Amino acid sequence: MLKVLYMTMENVPYITNRIPKTRGIYVLLIVVEEDITVRIGAFETLEIPRGIYTYLGSAKGPGGLQARLARHLSKNKRLKWHID
Repeated sequence: MLKVLYMTMENVPYITNRIPKTRGIYVLLIVVEEDITVRIGAFETLEIPRGIYTYLGSAKGPGGLQARLARHLSKNKRLKWHID
């Protein structure tokens, strides 16, 4: 099943409840509207130019897609950096 949801930070509470709790994979399209600098760890920074980025993830744990995407969209979380 393919389901497309358009999310912005403004409609997160409404959209999160519409995400199924089934397990699956997902693709996030992330729009960076202006160049940004992100701090990684205590000393490193990463320059991210404006553009459109994709992130492919899987949601195989409890709560499925709804739990995984809710974590991505949560503002109160511990940030984790990794590259697969």
